[in-house]
Amino acid sequence: YAMEDLLPALLDAACHWIRNGLPLQCVKIVVRSAETALAALALFRTFKEALPREVVVAEVTRDVFISYSRRDAEAASAIRDELQGHGLSVYFDQQSIDVGVAWQQHIYAALESCSAMLALFSPSYVASRVCQEEFNMALFRSRREARQIVFPVYWLTAELPLYMEMINYLDCRESCRDRIVAVCAALRKRV
Repeated sequence: YAMEDLLPALLDAACHWIRNGLPLQCVKIVVRSAETALAALALFRTFKEALPREVVVAEVTRDVFISYSRRDAEAASAIRDELQGHGLSVYFDQQSIDVGVAWQQHIYAALESCSAMLALFSPSYVASRVCQEEFNMALFRSRREARQIVFPVYWLTAELPLYMEMINYLDCRESCRDRIVAVCAALRKRV
């Protein structure tokens, strides 16, 4: 690929991840000639000048995004219903994504535009790459906006990675449906 085509895309991706909280300190560009280095520097400067000078926070369109494994869909549905009963608007992928839509971009946009993200912890959640990605995106957004966005609900005991375990969770183990009402009421006060 030509550097003129590839470098702007790489820089755009790096800026996207930095805006989402990835602790990226430096972008290094390796080239093989002084001529290529000058061309890359010119592209980099043009890209840098076009960047916004302040962080833009997405417009909030929903109160809560529910991140869950498909294996826990029944529990996620119960939480959705309870949250809606408390007057919260909820992003729930089974209701919110039309068939045939590019679902990943839809999910990313929804994560950017919700006030909070409820993560339903279980062994299936921890094993899911999609769930891990949603969790990390919300965690990065928490750092960027310097406020709590991630609200984990511990549904089934699982071996949590440290980055998930270090966030205070609302405990509903082991699949305790009676606690869902209290958890949703507590979340309502925080959102």
